[in-house]
Amino acid sequence: MRISARVLGAALLVITVLAITTLLVMAVFMMTRTADFQEKSKAINDVSIKVSSISTSIGMTNTTATNYYPRLFEGANKIIAQSLELTAEHELTNLSRLLLSTQSNLVTLEAAFSSDPSSIYFTNLRAQIILQLSRIFEEANRQANKNYLQQNALLKRDLTILSSIGVALLSILLVAFLIYFKGFLLPIINAQASLRHKKYKELSTNKQLVVTELELLFHTIQLSQKQLIYDATHDELTQLSNRAEFKQLLSNELRLNQTRKTCSAVIYLDIDDFKNINDSLGHVIGDKLLLAFSRRLSRLINGTDCLARIGGDEFTLLLTNLKLGFAEDIALKKVLEILRALKEPFNIESHPLSVSSSVGIAITPVHGNDGDTLMRNVDAALYDAKSKGKATYAFYTSELTENAENLLKTEHEIKDAIRNDQFVMFYQPQVDARTEKVVGMEALIRWEHPKRGLLPPPEFIPIAEKSFLIQELGMWIINNVFQQVAIWQENWKRLPKISINISTFQLEQVDFVEQVQNLITKYDIRASNICFEITESTFLNYSKRTLDSINNLRALDFEFAIDDFGTGYSCLSYINRLPIDIIKIDKEFIDSIAQPSLSTSPLEAIIILAAGLGLKLVAEGVEDEHQVEYLKQKKCYVIQGYYYSKPIPATMITVNSNGVMLQ
Repeated sequence: MRISARVLGAALLVITVLAITTLLVMAVFMMTRTADFQEKSKAINDVSIKVSSISTSIGMTNTTATNYYPRLFEGANKIIAQSLELTAEHELTNLSRLLLSTQSNLVTLEAAFSSDPSSIYFTNLRAQIILQLSRIFEEANRQANKNYLQQNALLKRDLTILSSIGVALLSILLVAFLIYFKGFLLPIINAQASLRHKKYKELSTNKQLVVTELELLFHTIQLSQKQLIYDATHDELTQLSNRAEFKQLLSNELRLNQTRKTCSAVIYLDIDDFKNINDSLGHVIGDKLLLAFSRRLSRLINGTDCLARIGGDEFTLLLTNLKLGFAEDIALKKVLEILRALKEPFNIESHPLSVSSSVGIAITPVHGNDGDTLMRNVDAALYDAKSKGKATYAFYTSELTENAENLLKTEHEIKDAIRNDQFVMFYQPQVDARTEKVVGMEALIRWEHPKRGLLPPPEFIPIAEKSFLIQELGMWIINNVFQQVAIWQENWKRLPKISINISTFQLEQVDFVEQVQNLITKYDIRASNICFEITESTFLNYSKRTLDSINNLRALDFEFAIDDFGTGYSCLSYINRLPIDIIKIDKEFIDSIAQPSLSTSPLEAIIILAAGLGLKLVAEGVEDEHQVEYLKQKKCYVIQGYYYSKPIPATMITVNSNGVMLQ
């Protein structure tokens, strides 16, 4: 069983205290015994001297005998008494007996002397006294010497015993200290010394190890700094340069162009209809497509050129060190190479995805000599390319800047127009060709521009959609129409259905349904009197939120119509899955009725499809009687177009017993 250092230390401390206490007690005892022995030795010596003195100096005469005797006897008693104190108790018998005998003899002598004080008696008395006292003194002196020898022997014995005990205690303390020192203190001291020696040896002989560790730490810090710089300048998904890095590289390239007398080309591209992929297949598939797209583009890039992802599905390519006069041809060749490469479908998790890209191109220094100008102009070129259709490109021109400036100016004017109520609502009737009565009206917005006059929707609606003002403008339209419907609803017994155009952007609003419901409550109108018109492209770019908004509004008793049906890129077979109530035939199909060179088969197919699905039909853009008669023959009875009426203000619409009347 192993005893801890703390326990052993405590035990040794107790032993030490006890040993020291014992030694102190022994020292005091020895001092006391020695002092006592010295005192008794002195007393015995004094008695011996006195006995010798008295025994040799006794002298008496006849005249002093009687007077001296009592004093002599008294002195003898004192001496005897002192001797008795120094005599052991078992040795007092002889001395006491001798003393009593002497006293008895002295009394007898004294009585004899009193009766005959002659010289004979005196001499005899003196001789007897001297004899008796000599015996007493001799016995007392013998006893004192004997006692001295005994005391001296006892003292020597005690000194021997105490010395042995002291030596034993000191030996025990020494052994205990050695055990503690060697067993516990010495290992600790040696361990500390060894540790100090080891540390000293490491510091003195392994300096290279310390240097290596410092170098490793410094290298780790350098790698961390490089990683931070890389993360700050590269796109996380594709590992391409990001917007900030591209702008810096472009700025550096523009400075080099001035020194080398060269030029550069900036190519700006994005993926057409990428939002549809994200909404339909999810962002995971969308991210994987972006990664595959970037890798395919990277294979087409030269070593000195730079490809960057600057956000979403937008990529930029910088072609560097181009010769003056050849930059446009080189840039066009690269763009055509990219467009050809994108014709091959991407296979993303068993999804074959065919994508295309719209591309804008800007050349330095013709289209700008600084980074901001170039990026602004190449963005305008991309927008121009997208307006021309998919999978195409456009070079920047000065007209694009002018258009962009006009666009920005128009955006500010639209904001002012909303605040100042410059917009007005017109209504175009929808007539049942069988009864010639108005069964519906489409609400159409107009802009009473203070300088340009009355503007139709194509002049400002696309700009409002691009600048996201369509949400604010769209809610203004709904509020204005609901307010007008409340007035008509109060005055007319039977109100025709009012159609309102809404955009995908509005359906994407989180609170759109709630806002519409609040307006229904505010104006106390019936939702069944309202039909929302959406374009066919809404269902080509729909998201879950779009469908949720449509279904929630239909649950409130609103109807939905597809406007300009058949002009989109979708297949007619999907129509039975859409949450709609009405199909509006686009004017393009109506125009085929009056032109023998155009086939009416698509129009007939739409009419048959709607009838088979139980959907209502409205023909738009009807302008002559021949078209009306043809549509009636094909059982498409609801007509909207200039044949019956152009869009007119609400003030020109009245009602009588025959229904709605147009002034």
